[in-house]
Amino acid sequence: MERVDTRKLLGRRIQRLLDEQGKSVRQWGEYIGRQLSTCYSILAGRSHLRVEDLIRTAEFLEVSTDYLLRAEEEIPIYLRLAPGESRESVAKKIMAQVEEYFQKHPELEKRGE
Repeated sequence: MERVDTRKLLGRRIQRLLDEQGKSVRQWGEYIGRQLSTCYSILAGRSHLRVEDLIRTAEFLEVSTDYLLRAEEEIPIYLRLAPGESRESVAKKIMAQVEEYFQKHPELEKRGE
């Protein structure tokens, strides 16, 4: 089984949540009491996040610590059909999400080679 770089995964997850919520790295750093350079190092997966900082980060991003620490990445897939929507149109949406995901994470495509 391939080893997962949890620091990089955590950094990407925090960055995605910051982006989705329109929050800045500076705001996050001020909330957890860390210098901006430390925050960028955490986001890049070069530094560990201390337990107390993990808890404050979860509070700041309004998610659970479990969510932040998950070992796998998720591809959001919504399978509920809207009225009048076909399975084919949902499949196209899902494939577009998968394509977008792999464009954001090109390192994952190299695993199959």
